[in-house]
Amino acid sequence: METIVPGSVLMVGKDEQIPAVASAIRPGRVEVVYLDMSGRALHQEVSWRKGAWEFIEGAQGGRTADRNARLEQYVKMLRVLTV
Repeated sequence: METIVPGSVLMVGKDEQIPAVASAIRPGRVEVVYLDMSGRALHQEVSWRKGAWEFIEGAQGGRTADRNARLEQYVKMLRVLTV
């Protein structure tokens, strides 16, 4: 597995992969920003399990990232990435 730093692009999920941008690194987990099906930016933690990045709280555990100043640069990166 390659080194993950804030701004790294990750694909989350084993089957249906969701593009995400790493926003914070913690031991054993990475916080990512991603878009939901309606295009809202959310943030949530993922971990590497069985060969794939997986949401720790399940796919429905994301919190809004659109108006979070700490995450603003990652939301912008993500929106450019997914155009």
